[in-house]
Amino acid sequence: MPVASESEREQARLAEEIERRNAEVERLMEERDRLREEAKTIVAEANSTAEGVINEANAAAQGVISEANARAARLVAEAQQNGEAMVNRLRDEAAAIVSRALGDLTALEATISDALQAAARASVDEPAAAGRLASEGEAPRALTLQEEASPEPAGEPGPFQWLRTALAGRDASPRKESSDTAGGMPFPDGVASLHPETGGDPAQQDSSDEDIFVTRLVIHPSFTADERHQLQERIRGFTGIQRTSLGAVDDDFFELLVTHQLFTSMLGSLLTAAGEHIRLIARHDDSLEIEVTALDWVREGAVEAGRGLHG
Repeated sequence: MPVASESEREQARLAEEIERRNAEVERLMEERDRLREEAKTIVAEANSTAEGVINEANAAAQGVISEANARAARLVAEAQQNGEAMVNRLRDEAAAIVSRALGDLTALEATISDALQAAARASVDEPAAAGRLASEGEAPRALTLQEEASPEPAGEPGPFQWLRTALAGRDASPRKESSDTAGGMPFPDGVASLHPETGGDPAQQDSSDEDIFVTRLVIHPSFTADERHQLQERIRGFTGIQRTSLGAVDDDFFELLVTHQLFTSMLGSLLTAAGEHIRLIARHDDSLEIEVTALDWVREGAVEAGRGLHG
């Protein structure tokens, strides 16, 4: 019997141990399930957080890119505006410089023309003066273009020093003994040829064909008939212009045939009168092509001419 009781006690102990082990296993399984659920929750939260961070990063990057594009566009626009302003300023300065230079050239041409006319008048009076000088025992001296056209001393620097040098070269050339003389006295170069039939008297005859020039002036746009007439009259009033006649008229342009003195610069006269309202398109030996951007200078010239007539 003691053996049986001992066996029963051992069995009871083993049963308790098994039951305890089973409870431990069940607890571990519950712990496993809990940890698995926590892991799933952590993974889900991590995925959500990562997606949110990625979205925020994409939005921030898109904002930075948009701001950079907008700033680049503003910089490009500002650069274009600054470039256009600089180009316009340089164009205005260049137009002003060209206008002043051509104005000086026009004034120089007028001075040369006046000098030639004065030399012609002096040459007409030279035979009588030569007779008086001969009776007094003095030798006559021919008037030169350099003396008429160069009031400044030859050695003094000036804006037209190059012209005096050129005229000095012309004065040193041989005289024409056959056609450029009157009463045995030589004329200055280019004076007698102005009026060959009258011995150099400008009051008796108009300039010969050698001293006039015809420029074909092509003007854009074609304007109206009244505006073309105003332009023609305005150009006819320029210094050195003898006559103007209307040529071809097209949808985009019209032509004026301008007869003027040889030393008259059509481009210089136009720029002096119109300034920035004239744009040169093409220039050839016998023609000019220009664009007239405004007619204010034409109307102002007409008003000034009217005031001169009524004054």
